[in-house]
Amino acid sequence: MKYAKIIENDTVNCMEGITVSLFMGGCPHHCKNCFNQETWNPNYGTEIEIDKLCDKLNDLINAYDVYRDFSILGGEPLAEYNRKNTQYIIQQIKHKNPNILIYLWSGYTLEELKLMNDFSINYILANIDYLIDGRYEDDKKDLKLKMRGSSNQNIYIRKGNKFEKIT
Repeated sequence: MKYAKIIENDTVNCMEGITVSLFMGGCPHHCKNCFNQETWNPNYGTEIEIDKLCDKLNDLINAYDVYRDFSILGGEPLAEYNRKNTQYIIQQIKHKNPNILIYLWSGYTLEELKLMNDFSINYILANIDYLIDGRYEDDKKDLKLKMRGSSNQNIYIRKGNKFEKIT
């Protein structure tokens, strides 16, 4: 598989604290003025065996006796060509770190994801803690928003088997 970038100590892509952030390659949305256009191409990024990537991510999450959560961004981690890898990565992270908080950004809305009724998507939604959804809309850009680029995007927290909108 390919990934676009890893940020080892990210303080932006979380509610609070520190995360290890994985940026996936490939995005079908192509939002106008996207801040990460280089990740649109599904072939963009560093080639790595998925188990080696999972080991690397787990090592980073557990480094230096500092608590870190985990964020998955893009590109689009839930694009059809990324779903199974995203699912596997979440499985491996949760296996080694069962109490970790996982944040996931998607250009798809929560409603669009539910309508897909895809096994990998359903697994991912059941195992992440925060979903930041919606395509970036340049005419709704707002630099004051936490963890979002435009006001149409939402932050959801998973409560049991449901998501609750917190913004």
